[in-house]
Amino acid sequence: MNFISLWPLLLAQVTVMSLTVIFLAADRRFFHGTVLLFAPCP
Repeated sequence: MNFISLWPLLLAQVTVMSLTVIFLAADRRFFHGTVLLFAPCP
C-alpha cells in the first residue's frame, strides 16, 4: 500500500470528523457559557 497517496484522504476525513465533533460539543456544552461570558453586564 502506498500510504503517501492515502494521507490526503485520511487527513481530510479526520479534519471533517474533528470539526463536526468540536461544533457539536461547542453547541451543546459551551453555548450558554460563551453567551454569558461575552454578554455585556447590565
